[in-house]
Parts: sequence; C-alpha cells; structure tokens
Amino acid sequence: MKMKNILNSLFPWLAMTTLLSLQGCENEEGTAIHSRDTVSFEIDAGGARATETTFETGDAIGVYAAVRMSSAPATLKTSGNYADNKRFVWNGSQFVADGDANEIAAGYETDYYAYYPYREDMGNPLDYDFSIQGDQREGITLSDFMYAANRSGTTDKVITLAFSHRLSRLQVTYTPEAGEALSGVTIQRAKATANINLGTGTANTLGATSDIRMYNDGGTFTAVIPAQARDADGTFLTLLFADGTKKDYTLTAKKEFLAGHTTVIPFMGKELQYTFTVSPETIGSGYSGGIYNYETVSNKYYSINGKPLPGTESPLDYTVSTTDVWITPDKAGKTIKVAENLNTAPRNGKVLFTQAESGRTYILPVQQSSATTRQTLQISTTAGNIPAAGGDKAVTAVLSTYYNDHRDPDKKENVTVSLSGTGTGFSLSGNQVLAVNNTTTNARSITVKGSYNGITSDNSLTITQDAGAKQYASWSDWSVTVSANPETVANTGGTSVITADAARTRAWTWNGVGGSGGTETDRATPSLSAAGSGFSLSGTTLTAGSNTTTSERSCTVTATSNGRSAACTVRQSAGSQTTEYGNWTTGSLSVSASPSGIGSSGGTSRLSATASQSRPKYTKWNGITTGTTTEYRSVDVSSSASWSGSASGFSRSGTTVTVAANGSTSSRNCTYTASYGGKSGHVTIHQDGKPADVITYGYIFTLGAVSGDDVVSTGGTVTYSVTSQKITYTNGSETSRSNIGWSASANVSWISAGTNSATVSENPTTSDRSGTITLTQNESGRKLSITVYQDRKVSVDIN
Repeated sequence: MKMKNILNSLFPWLAMTTLLSLQGCENEEGTAIHSRDTVSFEIDAGGARATETTFETGDAIGVYAAVRMSSAPATLKTSGNYADNKRFVWNGSQFVADGDANEIAAGYETDYYAYYPYREDMGNPLDYDFSIQGDQREGITLSDFMYAANRSGTTDKVITLAFSHRLSRLQVTYTPEAGEALSGVTIQRAKATANINLGTGTANTLGATSDIRMYNDGGTFTAVIPAQARDADGTFLTLLFADGTKKDYTLTAKKEFLAGHTTVIPFMGKELQYTFTVSPETIGSGYSGGIYNYETVSNKYYSINGKPLPGTESPLDYTVSTTDVWITPDKAGKTIKVAENLNTAPRNGKVLFTQAESGRTYILPVQQSSATTRQTLQISTTAGNIPAAGGDKAVTAVLSTYYNDHRDPDKKENVTVSLSGTGTGFSLSGNQVLAVNNTTTNARSITVKGSYNGITSDNSLTITQDAGAKQYASWSDWSVTVSANPETVANTGGTSVITADAARTRAWTWNGVGGSGGTETDRATPSLSAAGSGFSLSGTTLTAGSNTTTSERSCTVTATSNGRSAACTVRQSAGSQTTEYGNWTTGSLSVSASPSGIGSSGGTSRLSATASQSRPKYTKWNGITTGTTTEYRSVDVSSSASWSGSASGFSRSGTTVTVAANGSTSSRNCTYTASYGGKSGHVTIHQDGKPADVITYGYIFTLGAVSGDDVVSTGGTVTYSVTSQKITYTNGSETSRSNIGWSASANVSWISAGTNSATVSENPTTSDRSGTITLTQNESGRKLSITVYQDRKVSVDIN
C-alpha cells in the first residue's frame, strides 16, 4: 500500500492545518431483525482515508461489535463482546470479512467500533498501547492510527463508518541553497506510543520517546506521531544532506502537535530581510499645534529560517513627506511640526516614510483636535423697579465669541435670550420678566439668568418690584359676643370657659387694584365681669365651688368693649348633704386587776381591760367631704381581749385569777397581758409571802438606747430599751435579783405607747408637735420619760 501526497503548497513556519475531521451521525433506534446475513462496511465520504484519497485493496481494519440490550447504546467490554477484533479487508468498495471466522451476523441492534491499521495482537480494546514505527521512510500508513464508531444500534447489513485520524501528522519542507541536497530528516526524542480506548476513541500519549525517521514524499518529509507538545529546548529535527553533513534545529517556541491535525514546518536557506519601523505609532496634537519628535529603525540583514545572521545587518536611508500643508516634517531634526488649527472641526493628516531599496512604506497618522470656541453671554435691563400694581421689564443680551482662548472676543452680537429664575409673583416669557400685583407690604425680587443656544449668561440680574400697600374703606360698628362652655356646672363644682369677642370690619384693596383685597376684621378683647354667689371669675375661667345649698344657683357674665356689651348665664345644680363614719380604731388599752394584791393565804382577783377608741365623722356635700370630726369612746373589752401570763401559784379562767396559798416566806407575782385591736396592756398581781425574815426590796429602772424619737409627719415607730430589775434583801442582804415589768403610757392620743416601742400616727396639722412617753416600773412605780418630736405636715388637705 502506498500513500498519495495531496499537499502541494508550502505552509508558513510552524503553521498548523487540520486536514481531516471526524464526521458522524446516529440513526434512529431500530428493532432487531433476526437474520443469518453478515455485515460489511462502507466508508463515509467525509471520513479519513489511509492514503489521504482512498483505502487501497487489501487494507485491513479491526472491528468490535456490541449488541444492545435496550434502547441505550451498548457498552464495549474488554472481551466477550458480540464480536472481538474481527479482521475486515478493503475489496475496492467495501470492507468485508476476511474469511468465515471473521464474519459478523447482521439482524441485531448492534453498535460497531473499528480501527486502522489492523493489529492481530490487539488485546484489551479499552486499554491498548499503539506504537508508531520508528522508521517511517517506507510510508506512514502503518503508523497512522484511525478510528470509527457507529453507535446507531443498526440492524443493517451494510454499515457506514467515518474514520478519523487519532494521531498527529508532521510535514517538513526545505528550500535548499545552491548546491545543497536534503536526503533525510529525523525527529529527535518524539513520544512514540499512545494508549487507545476504542470505547471512547481516545488516544492518550504515553511518555516513552524515540527518534523517528521521516518518509520522503517528493521532497516533503512526513511522519505520524502521537499528539504531544515540544518545548523550545534541545534538538527537535536533524537534517541530513547528501554530502553527509547534518544540521540540527530547535523550535523557537513551545509547539502543540494536535491529534487529527497536520503541522507543516518549512526550512529555507539564507534570505535577505528588511526592518523598517517608525515611532510613535500616531501623533495626537492639541488645537494649538506643536513640534513632535519621531524615531526610525531602517536596516537590512540576512536570515536563515527566520533567524538573523550575525554581522550581516546594515542601515538603509529613507524619505519622509506629506501632502498636508499644516504638517511640516524635518528629517534632519527628526521632528514633525503641526500648525495651529483654526477650524472648529478636528483634522487628520499623515506623514509618509519610504525605505530605500526595499520600497517599504510606513504611514504615521497625525490627529489634531478642533479649535476651541468659548462664548460668553452678558444680560442687562433698564433701571428702576416694577410698580407694586404690576408690570414688566425686558432683558437684553450680548453674545461674545472667543477662539482658542484668545484674550479679546473675536465677535459680538445682540441676541434674544430665554430667561430662567423663580420668584413669588413673577413669571417669565421669552426675554420678558412679568410681575403681578404685589399683595404684600414688602418689596420682592427675582434673580434671572439668560440662555441662548445652550449658553447660560455669566451674570445674573435681580429685578425688584415695589412693596404693596392696602387701601381701606370706613370701619363698621363694633359687635360684642360672649358664651360659656359648659353653660351648666355640676353641684360638686367645676369651671366654665368664657369666650368673648369684639369685632368690626372694613373693605380693602391692594394698590387700588379692584378685586385684589377683601374684608379686614379688627378685633378687641372685651372686659369680663361676673355676678353670682358661689362663683369666681379669673381671666376667662369661671369657677363654681361645691354648692352647699339645696337650691340651684346661677351667675351672669357680662362682656363689655367700646361701649357695647353682651351677657351669658352659667347655672349650677342644687347641692346634696350626707354624713359618713369611719371605722373605730383602738388608740390604747388600759389593764387592771382587782384586787392587785393577794395575801399569803390566797384568794381571787378579777382582770379588766378598757380600750380607748376613736373614729372619724365626715360631713359631705355632693359627695365631697367638707368637714371632718373625731368621735371617742371607752369600751370594756375584758371578755373579748386576748389574755396571757402565768406564774407558780397563779391560775386564770377567763378574767378570774385564782391565787393559791403561798407556803414560802417570799412573795410572788404574776403579770397578765391583754391584747386587743393591736394594742396591749399589763397588770401584775402580787401575793405576799408568809411572814418570815425581814425582807426588803430595791429596784433598778434605767433607760437605754432610744431610736426614732424624731418622727416625720407621716408617722413612724419609736423604739427604746429598758433595764428593769427588782433586788430582794433578806435581813438587809441581797438574796436575789430578777427582772420585773413596767407599763407605758403617753400624754397625747397620737402616740400609742408599748413597753419597748411606740407608734406615732400621721400629723394632720401644719405645726410641729411633741409628746411624752412615760414608762412606769411595776411594783416600784418608778418612772422614765421619753420626749417624741414630730414634724408638721407639708401640705394641708382642703375639705
């Protein structure tokens, strides 16, 4: 089999051209037709060929087939497929089975996978290492791995395959110098193996390298290699010439050799090259122009394969010219002068550079901005204000034009402007300022600016209108009105707001302009007076106290102003009187025993308790307390009081205390405490001892710490500590010492005294007050006194 060359033109250095592409289609899902017919394969017109134009008779491909079990494509397995590596050969029009052993029965929904060239040692179709030939001088077809798949699940007997190249093709062309003859080209250190997966059609390049000798196809050297990238380091190609000399070449940059693509690398002999550049690439000038520098590089040199040959470079002259009169090039000074632009539009020009010998040209564009135009607008008007009754003023304007920031204006013209500005009472119409009748007593103004063709005036004008003035007719007579709210006040008392007004009117206009005014009202505040028992007038507030009579009452309020008056009446409902009582409270509790002394032989004593109580009495008019008094009483609470106390020889039943005979020569005592209404009292019953030794007694009764004796007006508690002891002397000597009780009392009703504390009630008066607590020791009758001070009440209730 021979390869036919179809590449007849030279390609640029390292240019890459895709010669073949994969095209394919899928047929619609078919239904299996069971048949004993065998399949053959035809080639898609758009697919690849072994010799670029066609397959040659005897070319062999390998075929795998997988029968579908559902509508989804069948999966190619490593082995055990419907057909594994069947050999099919080209008969000039189709690929047919190479003998009965390679036949594949048609009629099943089958997917087909094919490859070229056929390899008998194809093991695992999903993992097969394909190595190219190291010496491809006899041809490249056995190294050019191609792949095709038909995954349409076809049941046809003739199956269409579209082959595509899975490796990369490299072509080297060489243009020899005189006397040279190229005899061979070798690729150095090329990766030579690709791992093939027929299930996916992928060819992944592996790392092992070897030198590849290329096929000479009429002076163009060709080889097939796996897809790979080569860096610009080390020798890439070695060229062998007929005289036995060699030349090694490296890549100038990293190069990708892609699968399915052909890369052409041309080589040539010594070539004359020219360099001609001008900088900058363009000149941009403002409207005022200027002088701009430029630089040129103009030379010639020889190169081989695009690489300059050292020592061959020499300079070349050039010419510079322009057809634009506003541009002046200076070759000697390497400058370009741009004149001032006096046009109102930008302009573009060019400078032509021409290299000697090569004739190469370079055009340097010159761009210049348009001349600047500045215009100013000044506005003015006539002197004087607009009258208060209204009027108008015209505004005139002058437009000045400056070019390229010239100091003096190049042109002046009178123009009619449009005005802008706002002001109460003003309106604008073209260049007119209009003012309506000024209905205020202040002059008013508007500040305006003019505009013309998008230009706003540099200055502004303030146009003023005179202040307005009212013109009045005569006043009418005064009219007085008065009213009360509410007109009836409850018997408990309250207030009513008096509203009074005096007014007169007159017509007026602004600046004598009819219809511009109205009616003016002059108001005065009338004086008020009130007549009626139980009522008082303060300003405009009429106050009625609580009606403490059983009759309705009223008050007449009169408003007077400027000799005229008016009156209104406020009434109050009749009053209602009631009496209410508060609860009885116990102020103190007095306790006694009768008798309090019992002979040594025993006897009985009756306990009694009397509570001193008080309650408030309220006199109310209309539910409002107008008077408060206090009622007092003394109540025998002996049977209802709570009694406590015990001692040896003493027993109590109710209020009766039974004392047994005292068998000791010592007397004995029992103190009983009565509690009632939060108060308590004490009494001690004494029993003499049987006559014996001469017994005498001494007593200790002292006052310790006192706290809270300076009481605030709201009341409080006074606490105190007392030492109370009785000393027994037998025949003049102390034989025992014991604590004895004492009683407490106060000289005022607002102190409720106990043995160790006293309660002080609230001070309802506006005066400070004081009272005395007296402590009386039982038996001895000794007394201690504590003075209590209480602050006055800050505010006083008004009944």
